[in-house]
Amino acid sequence: MIDAPMLATFHSVIALSGLLVGLVLLPTPVPLGLPLIAGSLALMVAANPRARRRLRGLRGRSRRLDARLYLLEARARHHIRPLAGPLRATRPPHRFRVRRRRGLHADPD
Repeated sequence: MIDAPMLATFHSVIALSGLLVGLVLLPTPVPLGLPLIAGSLALMVAANPRARRRLRGLRGRSRRLDARLYLLEARARHHIRPLAGPLRATRPPHRFRVRRRRGLHADPD
């Protein structure tokens, strides 16, 4: 059997390879780049807590990246469930804030 650290390293290497291939395929007309990048990111954050923290930090700093990954996460929730869970774990804290109800904190006129 393979021990846990060796398996996590193997998953990280496979994810990094998939990420690089996805980046190469992204500008091509063949629509394989984005799904490959998403799958690689999901595998990487599932296997590596450090990658999870870094991606959460990147999503917190870049609203555009956060919006794209949130959209990808929502699509994956319906089609590829194992992909959505790890990406959901990288949501920045502002996604978890409780929104105020309209009537409770209205300004008095």
